Amino acid sequence: MNLIQWLKIYEDITDSLGINRNEDLISSFILSNYINSNENFLKNTMVKNFFIVGNGKNMPDGLNSISGGVVIVADSAVTRFHEYASIKPDIIVTDLDGDINLIHNYYKNGTDLIIHAHGDNINKILKYSSKFPRAMGTTQNIPIKT
Repeated sequence: MNLIQWLKIYEDITDSLGINRNEDLISSFILSNYINSNENFLKNTMVKNFFIVGNGKNMPDGLNSISGGVVIVADSAVTRFHEYASIKPDIIVTDLDGDINLIHNYYKNGTDLIIHAHGDNINKILKYSSKFPRAMGTTQNIPIKT
């Protein structure tokens, strides 16, 4: 999908949900000041299997089938993942609502981090993003390149 198509969909979504697009954009600019890397973690990977771990009620059972791929964990699932999994995630996708200490511990031990900027997490970006300088940033608004 191209940016123009996305922005029309994004406008419809934000209008229907009452999301402030200006705050989303501000959040993106703030996050871009903390991110020192334009690294795309998945760009050079040849792995064909990706395991996306969310916080569903059957999550612990699904962990048994993870083998030979990239493990991506949503920050809402990181605490339960840590409790039940015997592996570390390759990537955590977060809007900084999860257990920051646990996320930071994984990050220090090589887990890549994707931080999503939106209007409701500006304070968390200001508070925590400096802990994750090699993270990749995402936005639902206009992409900001650093």
